[in-house]
Amino acid sequence: MFPILSLFFFGCQKSPQPLAPAPEETPLPSPEIPAAPSSTPVPTPSPTPQARLAPKGTYYVISRFSTTTDQGIYGFQVGEKVTLVKESGADLVVSDGKVEATAPKSSFTNDLDVIAQVTAQNNESRKKISQTVQGAAQKQQEYVNSQRQSSDDAVSRARDQQRAIALADLKSARTALQNRISRARQEISEKQWNHRIKGTMISLSPDASQITSLESKLAALDAQIAGFHTR
Repeated sequence: MFPILSLFFFGCQKSPQPLAPAPEETPLPSPEIPAAPSSTPVPTPSPTPQARLAPKGTYYVISRFSTTTDQGIYGFQVGEKVTLVKESGADLVVSDGKVEATAPKSSFTNDLDVIAQVTAQNNESRKKISQTVQGAAQKQQEYVNSQRQSSDDAVSRARDQQRAIALADLKSARTALQNRISRARQEISEKQWNHRIKGTMISLSPDASQITSLESKLAALDAQIAGFHTR
């Protein structure tokens, strides 16, 4: 009987329900570890260049100035080296070895780099001034040459006009002389014809000698005319 009760007991028990799957655990995000800041190298400041100074007591002129001496006005030029004699308030008393002069301290420097720069600027300025002066002189010379050329051309034209007038006069005189010679020859020819009609021989007459003289003058005129064409 117990076996049957056992079967009945076990037969009445519910079959076990399947277990629900356990929920998946969401992984927690791993904490972000901040990156270590990159080390930026700090630039090393370049050392301040030291000024190049002239020896103590030595200065250079950076602004022209002049002083009056017994001989007249004496000038100190930019870039000139001077020696300090003494300080006088806002001025310096300096000497170039010949003359002492007083000028404001701003007219001097003992910085070699400054004087080099000032001297270069002064030389460039003087160069430009020289080029300007040369350009003006060249233009003036060109103007003078043009005026001289114009004057020469005017004289040449006047001379050519005078020569043309003289040549025209010579040619006119030659034409008149040639006409006189032609008329004289015509007169001699007519006289010779008349003499032949009368049956007489004609000898050299005064008219023929006049033609010889006129022909000599004609040759002289031709020589003068030829001289005009060869000039």
